[in-house]
Amino acid sequence: MKGLVVATIDASALQGFLKQPEQDPIDPTTVTGQLTALLVKSAGVDPQDVTETATFASLGVDSIALVQLAVELEEQFGIIVHDGDFQATTTIGELEQLIAAKQANQES
Repeated sequence: MKGLVVATIDASALQGFLKQPEQDPIDPTTVTGQLTALLVKSAGVDPQDVTETATFASLGVDSIALVQLAVELEEQFGIIVHDGDFQATTTIGELEQLIAAKQANQES
């Protein structure tokens, strides 16, 4: 028979794969998770690409998406993010630090 491919499957590997629960990459209880969800919503970013060292440019986040993100950050975290903040903050990790600093300033 032409075109027929015969393969074997390791039954224990298949069972292990099927038993693994599907994990949601976004943890809504952390700042990183909330920020990831906002980036997915405002810029259509793939959640798997959001890392501490990822830059807005590498994620394809343009200036319009940054404006939307600033609005979302104000609603989500109760902070105001200005255009200049995004110029000084180029990675997700830096944005997380900025969020923490702005929240700390509001509490004091």
